[in-house]
Amino acid sequence: MVEMIGFEPTASWSQTMRATNCATSRNASFVQCHTIIAKRKWFVNTFFIFVYYFFANTEHVLKKKNKCAKMNCKNKWSRKMNFKIYTLFCVAVVVLMLASCGGNQDPGNTPLDENTLTITFEYKNGTPDLVQTIEKGGVITEPASPEKHGYTFEGWYYEERMKWNFEDAPMIGVTLSAKWRPIEYQIEYVNAEGPRAYYTIEEELDLTEGTRACYEFFGWFEDPELTKPITKIEVGTVGNKKVYAKVVYQPFNLELQEDDTYKITRFNDTGATKITISNEYKGKKITVVGRNAFYDCTSLKSVTLSDEITTLEYGAFGRCNKVESFNLGNGLKQICEKAFYYCAGMTEIDIPSTVEYIEKDAFKNCNFLTINCQISEIPSGWEYGWNAERPYNLLENED
Repeated sequence: MVEMIGFEPTASWSQTMRATNCATSRNASFVQCHTIIAKRKWFVNTFFIFVYYFFANTEHVLKKKNKCAKMNCKNKWSRKMNFKIYTLFCVAVVVLMLASCGGNQDPGNTPLDENTLTITFEYKNGTPDLVQTIEKGGVITEPASPEKHGYTFEGWYYEERMKWNFEDAPMIGVTLSAKWRPIEYQIEYVNAEGPRAYYTIEEELDLTEGTRACYEFFGWFEDPELTKPITKIEVGTVGNKKVYAKVVYQPFNLELQEDDTYKITRFNDTGATKITISNEYKGKKITVVGRNAFYDCTSLKSVTLSDEITTLEYGAFGRCNKVESFNLGNGLKQICEKAFYYCAGMTEIDIPSTVEYIEKDAFKNCNFLTINCQISEIPSGWEYGWNAERPYNLLENED
C-alpha cells in the first residue's frame, strides 16, 4: 500500500509560482501571488488526492487479481484495471483544464475588458464606494484623503494589512479600504488629579474620584461654577475636555469615636503656616486633637482651635517650635502631658476658664513662655508641675 504521510508538494509549488508569476511591482506581486497560489494549491491538492486514491486502490485490485488467478478470472480483473486507469486519466485532464482557466483575476473586480482593471475604494465612513477603471499597466489615481468624525485617516490598504503604494501598477483588479485610527482627545483636570488624561470616540470613560493632598473630593463638573456635574464621558463624544473638581480643604486624618464625634489623628499639610480647626466634619463635631497629631509640624506659626475642641491628648502639638500664637478657643477642658512639648517659639498663651484638667509637663521646654490663666485660682484637676516651671498669671480676685 502506498504511504502519503508527510508529503507536502504545495510548499515547493508555491515557491515556484512566486518565482515565475510574481516578479513585478511590490503591490502587484502581492496581489497576483495571493490569487495564483490559491488556485494552484487547489489544483495540486486535488491532483494528489486522486493519485493517492489510485495507488491506494491498486493494492486492493492486486489482491483481487491473486484471488481471481486461483479462480481463472484474468480477463475480468484486466477489465477492472483498465477502467481504473481510464478514469484517473479523464479526471486528471479535467483538473488540468480547470486549473488553466481564470488565471489571475480577482473575483470581486472583474475587468470591463481584457485591457482594463477595476479598482474599488471602500471609504468606511458612510460615503459610497468609489470605482475607478484603469488601463492595464497603468497606476491607480489616489483619491483625496477622506474624513471621518473622530478619526484620523491613515491611508489605503489592501486586505487591511498592506498599505498601497500608488507608484506601483497593479496586475489585477483590487479593492482598497480606508484605514482609520481613533483620535486621542486630551482631558484637563482642574483642582484635583483625575483618571486617564485622554479618551477616544469609541470608548466610555468613567470619571472616578479625584485626588488632591489635604483636600476632600466632592465630584467633577463641566463648568468652573460647579453647577453641571459629570460622571463619565460617553461613547461618541469628541473634542478636548476640561473638567473641574469640587474640593474642600481637609488636611486631617479623622477617626469617628464612640460618642459619635471625631478625633484628629494626624495633620497632613506639612507646609501650612496657619491652621484653624473647624467645628465639624460631615455634620459631626470635631472634639479631640489626638496623640502627636501635629507633632513636628515645624512650618506652623499660628493655630486656632474651635470652641468644640475639648481635649488635647499627649504630645498633640509637640515640637511645633515655630508656633508663635495659640488660640485655645472657649470649650477646652483637658490638656494632657506634653501637649505643647518644645514649642519654643511661643512667648505667651491664654488658658480659658473652661479647662478643668492639666497634666504634668504640659508646657515642658517652652523656655520663653508666659502662661495667662483666665481663672483666679488653680483648679484641683491641674496636676503638680502642670506648668513645667514656666511662669503663669492668674486673674486677680475681685474680692
